Amino acid sequence: MQTGLPSLSLQGSVSLPLLEQPLLQGHSRRPSTAQRSLSLPEPAVTMAGHKCLEKMLSGQKEINNGGGGLVDAPTPEVLKAYKHEGLKLPTTRNPFSLAPHEPSAESLLHAMFDIHCEELAAQQLLHKSQTAQAMVLTARCFTGPALHQWTVAKAWAEETATTTGIGNGSTLYRAAVRMLKAYENTQAVYQTRKALKSLTWGKSVALTMATWEVVLREAAAVAKRTAASDPSRRLRLWDFDDTLAALREAPWPDWCEQLCIKSPGEFTNLADVWKCLLTHEPLNMGSMTVRCCRRLAVA
Repeated sequence: MQTGLPSLSLQGSVSLPLLEQPLLQGHSRRPSTAQRSLSLPEPAVTMAGHKCLEKMLSGQKEINNGGGGLVDAPTPEVLKAYKHEGLKLPTTRNPFSLAPHEPSAESLLHAMFDIHCEELAAQQLLHKSQTAQAMVLTARCFTGPALHQWTVAKAWAEETATTTGIGNGSTLYRAAVRMLKAYENTQAVYQTRKALKSLTWGKSVALTMATWEVVLREAAAVAKRTAASDPSRRLRLWDFDDTLAALREAPWPDWCEQLCIKSPGEFTNLADVWKCLLTHEPLNMGSMTVRCCRRLAVA
């Protein structure tokens, strides 16, 4: 699998990018000064990747003025007709309840918003004067953990008042984008953190190396996808010190620890660590097949 990040192999050392969120609970390595001083901005409010909001944005442009909408404000008569002609649709579907990390939560939330934006447009609730009504109707779409996420998104969006009523000038739109971003890649990050936390020492160095390289490679791909996400959904990938600490805490066998103490020069990058452990693994470790794999890996 090509991830665009360094592959963990025996041909060279690996330098993995450091992102904000630690992955291994209980890992005590202190962050660097650069990490501590990193300023993390609020996630940008953007349409990119959120096609389900196009109906909302289109409807806002049709009835509100400025910011890409009508050149002039709608006349009182037009606005009155707009509000009067809206279809009063009952909300008959079950409220959305999934937490961000649950399976299929992101795609199901997009599907829900796609339908909801159609409802808001049909009920003629996209004029900026109707923001409060639209927000109440939207809140009814959620329950449980999802309602908590919406409450947070709504509070964040309401820190800035509605202006044009279009896109970023709309509290409703900003809250919807914030809600969608709360679910963006969250399941992948959750599953990757879980996989990294569950890494243990296997029956042999070869088997351990194979398992760890797969998980770390997958983590590199997720880290790349979430590099621009806000802190709660950003994956911080281990550097060499993190990985070595995790190997020790796995825990690795006593002979590995003794080798690390006696030959510190062999434990400066992950590729050399694997090679050193494969070379010095006791012959009674693992099956004949594992020992053959070890010899092939070293060769």
